Parts: sequence; C-alpha cells; structure tokens
Amino acid sequence: MISGLGLVGCAASTVDDRPVVLVLAGQSNMVGHGRMEDVDERVITIPPNVTLFIGSKLTSITGRSSFGPELTLAEECASAAPARELVLVKYAIGATSLFDWAPDWDAMRATITGNSHRGALYQQLMAVIEELSLTGADIAGVLWMQGERDAKIEEAGNEYYENIKDLIHAFRKDLNREDLPFLMGKINPPPERYPARDTVRLAQFRIAEELPNVYLIETDDLSKWDDALHYDSEGLMELGRRFARTLIAAESCR
Repeated sequence: MISGLGLVGCAASTVDDRPVVLVLAGQSNMVGHGRMEDVDERVITIPPNVTLFIGSKLTSITGRSSFGPELTLAEECASAAPARELVLVKYAIGATSLFDWAPDWDAMRATITGNSHRGALYQQLMAVIEELSLTGADIAGVLWMQGERDAKIEEAGNEYYENIKDLIHAFRKDLNREDLPFLMGKINPPPERYPARDTVRLAQFRIAEELPNVYLIETDDLSKWDDALHYDSEGLMELGRRFARTLIAAESCR
C-alpha cells in the first residue's frame, strides 16, 4: 500500500468528505497536443472544485498553452459531483512503452524501446502519489492512454497483453483497491508505421473483456493532427468527455 499523511482536508470520517482522485497516465496522447487557443471559454468552464497536478506540481488547467483529455474530463466529472473536491494527478511521458511502465522495471528491457534513460516510470508515479499524500482520498480510477510505442516495436506489442495485465494488478494492489476502475483509450496509429498495432489493440480488447472494471474507450473516430497519430484539440476534448462519461456511468465520479 502507498503510505502517506493524507491530503489536507482528507481526514474526515465519511467517504463523501474525501476528494475524488483520478490518476491520468500514459504517453503523448495523454500528455496532449491540444491548443488552448482552440478552446471556446464560453463552452469549457472548469468548476472551482477541481485541482490538477502534473507530476507533483500544482497546475492551472486552463492557464497553459496546451492540454490533454483532462480539460473536458475535469469539467464533466466535477459537474457530476459538485459537492466533492476532484483531484487530477497526471503523469505522462511521450513515446514510452509498457517496458518503461513495468512495475518490475528492468533497464535492459527498457532499452528495447529506447527509453531506459527515463527510469522506472511506474515507481516514479507511485512516488508522486506518495508525495501528494493522497491515501486518505477516494482513488476513483486510473485513466490510461498509451500503447503506440509498443505498437511500433513488435517485441513490445507481442507482450502487451501480459504487461498491461501486470500493470492493472499493480495499480490495484498499490492503491489498495482491488476493484479500481481502469479506463484505457484504444490506440489507432497508422498501421503502415506501427506494425504491431493490431496486436496491441487485440490485447486491449482482451483485457477489457477478461478483467472486471476495465473499460476500453473508443477513439477510432476522434480527429487528429496531420501526423495521423496525435489527437487534435477537438479530438482530445471528446476523449476527455468519453473518459468522464464512462466514470460517471460506473459511479466513480459521485
């Protein structure tokens, strides 16, 4: 279990007094290439009960030049639970594979996908959660947008099913919630540049079918930039809405 002193305000005895915490992780489509200049502020309104951390740094959701799915995720989840504080913890690194996110990280295996210099990302994320002292909070779900790197390298793609299963089990064990919702966006990079794309997608389908409280978020119709890889501003806003609506339907944002 992750140890911690408890977020300020988390010591109350009832669940409804605790913040709802969502962990956002993965690679570049979780980092986000949305442009804040594309957002109509009259349409997107972030409620005051939302806090965003990128890593362990307190960050403004709308005060940055770029954004990921957190923008509309925050709007919809916070509106669905106006009496609760919503804390988003985002830790995402572009071009990273499940070899880099492995709970039992091995530097030699991380070299296969070219990221051993980044270190053990899962352990780094757990350290952020511990630093923020969030164990007194209501960990409502992990949102995962990742897999394109694995789809580019066949060895990583072939192991994706076992590796994502291990990751989900690790989150549930270390966050002390065996039914923790795990939401993952379906990858859809160009198949001509990502030879293991279908292998990774099949692994995502399988794990969502086999494990309880694992949800696969549809992305095939989301709009992208010209690179055909990264979701554009509207695509990311719709991705955030789909994450949020899945959480709300599962009664994780309440």
